[in-house]
Amino acid sequence: MNNHRRAAATLMVLAALPLAGCGSGGSDDGQFATGTGQYPLSCLEHQPDEPGRDYTAGDSGNTNAIFTMLKYYTSNKSVTTFCDGKQPSGTDRTWAQLYVDLGADPANVAHLMPTQ
Repeated sequence: MNNHRRAAATLMVLAALPLAGCGSGGSDDGQFATGTGQYPLSCLEHQPDEPGRDYTAGDSGNTNAIFTMLKYYTSNKSVTTFCDGKQPSGTDRTWAQLYVDLGADPANVAHLMPTQ
């Protein structure tokens, strides 16, 4: 799929998310940690939690939280190392898979996905 078609597909998926989900999810469980600093970051931090309902609840999801996660991976696609020098954890891979499942470009997180 070319970049224009992939971008259009991503926008269609994101447009399908309800705007009502833009508010706070009311729960801190499973929030995406963006760290601090300007993008692109010099290195990535590991995600401490699995994705929570804000990201996985479909129509009841938190659109703002989802956009923040998508922006993080898209803006830091060239950052392939973690600050601690370790490999991506299972939790990091789960977030990367969610990024792809939401229609974003798999190439942006290929370095976080398990090798096949």
